[in-house]
Amino acid sequence: MSTENEQMEVETIVIPAEDGSDPECAILSDFRYNGKSYYLLAVILEDDTLSDETLLYGYEEFDDGIELRNLDEEEFAKVSAYYEKNIAE
Repeated sequence: MSTENEQMEVETIVIPAEDGSDPECAILSDFRYNGKSYYLLAVILEDDTLSDETLLYGYEEFDDGIELRNLDEEEFAKVSAYYEKNIAE
């Protein structure tokens, strides 16, 4: 039996940032679209809550880990529309 005080375990990933902040993010969704893999992420704040702002990244898996990639505006629009229509609750 679970209580409100128990927190659900979430998978996380650290995003290398140009400013060196390298925020830890919760993986909210891991999905495929047009043969490519994507993560929908939320930054984990200092108080261990999730940011209201979500981030969308493409990624590729390699033997030594995962490589994130930024999406251009066109790909972002298509992938986010797909997510909203087919995956979001």
